[in-house]
Amino acid sequence: MKSWRYFTALTAASLALASTGCSGSADRGDPTETPTVTATATRKPATTPSPEQELEIPAGVTLVVKPFRHTGDHTLSFRPRTDVFSLRFLCTGGGQVRVSLTAGKPADAKPCDGAILRATYAIGSRGSRQTLRVDAEPDATWRLAVAEGDALGPKVDQ
Repeated sequence: MKSWRYFTALTAASLALASTGCSGSADRGDPTETPTVTATATRKPATTPSPEQELEIPAGVTLVVKPFRHTGDHTLSFRPRTDVFSLRFLCTGGGQVRVSLTAGKPADAKPCDGAILRATYAIGSRGSRQTLRVDAEPDATWRLAVAEGDALGPKVDQ
């Protein structure tokens, strides 16, 4: 019977402590004060448009050189299966840029200001190797795509 008395006494003491609101710590602040909640919003990272989107490549175009990004100078070669090819070129970062066929005369310098350059070249023989040279400032970022026919540039009479 002694154990029953101890159990009853402990239960009564526990209930008495719980009803008084005793927290066991003196430095928790005023219990009536509203706690401050700080919320942090996670920002979804901005998506970078693809070179296709930046160059506004229409659907159904036969690409010889798929759209890509590059910085500074670059030379690339390709073989269009047509006697005309066209390109779209976009440069950002300031300075001047030239896009030239290495077999032709050097192109005039254009500002690297975010405008899309559209060009069409009549090359005379199908399947002949073509080489483009891009001369750009080292910190200029540019995008380029080349298509068979005049799908990316101004229309030409064939």
